[in-house]
Amino acid sequence: MQAKISDAIVFERDGMKITGIVIKKYEKSTLIEIVTVIGGDFPYDRTVVNHKKYRICIDKNK
Repeated sequence: MQAKISDAIVFERDGMKITGIVIKKYEKSTLIEIVTVIGGDFPYDRTVVNHKKYRICIDKNK
């Protein structure tokens, strides 16, 4: 299932668990604003994630 704008999603990149909010959708990916990073430093405020690489968060507090 693809996330909608304002949905919270979680994905892993380079050993880090990253949570973000969807701010724009594309055909095969989504642009997110980073909310939390666990397991390292992520140097960006926003990033693009492929639809196959994330999970939608049911509770935005998780």
